[in-house]
Amino acid sequence: MSGLKLMCPICTDDVRETEEVDSTNCGHIFHSSCLEQWKERNSTCPQCRHKNPSTHKLFFIINDSDDETQVENSDLTAKLESSLKKIQNLKEKLEESNVNFLSLEELYTVQEEQTKEMKNQMAELANNFENFLQLHALYCESEERARLLLQENERLTLENDYVNDQLDLKTPKIPTTSASPQYTASVENSIDDAPTAKSELEDRIKHLQQDNALLNKENSFKTKEVELKTKELSMLRRMLKETSILLDAYKEPQHTHET
Repeated sequence: MSGLKLMCPICTDDVRETEEVDSTNCGHIFHSSCLEQWKERNSTCPQCRHKNPSTHKLFFIINDSDDETQVENSDLTAKLESSLKKIQNLKEKLEESNVNFLSLEELYTVQEEQTKEMKNQMAELANNFENFLQLHALYCESEERARLLLQENERLTLENDYVNDQLDLKTPKIPTTSASPQYTASVENSIDDAPTAKSELEDRIKHLQQDNALLNKENSFKTKEVELKTKELSMLRRMLKETSILLDAYKEPQHTHET
């Protein structure tokens, strides 16, 4: 009686398949044992109080398909529970994927900002490198000017020494009264002109020395500036190398993810 649930009105227990069952002519069903005991004390139907009801036994044919249905229902229930469990697992995986996606999105935003900053640093590096090249060109030009001035200064110094030597040579040879008046006048004019030429030469040397000192000072300043720019360039190159390494490290996982 798995498909039909019956209860004995006398004892209020369920009627099981293995128990004997009686029915009255008024249509009510009872345990046979319960009804026999009732009839010993009463002559009415325990359910509707019908007087002197006749009774007869009932025999039920058990349908085994109910058991099969129960088995099928159990299988379906198990499959349903398995499906619900899979759905729950999928929901958990989906939530985990959403969390991972948000984390990756945040990481991507950070990496994008870092990439933007690196690009700005690389642009600044390129600009500083261009400035360094210009400064280096000015330094080379200044160094060349200083070298030329130094050569000119040395040449004028030699020329001044030569003039002094000529003056020393000419001074003892000043003619006495035995020389002709024309020769004497010529020598005197040379002697008179020599100090002027010497003074002009000394002035030129002085100016050149001043120019050379200024150029040396400028060259020293340019040298220090070039050294500073060289250090800055070295630092920027190191930053560029580190930036390139970071960019490569960032592109590699991204390429793997796309693959």
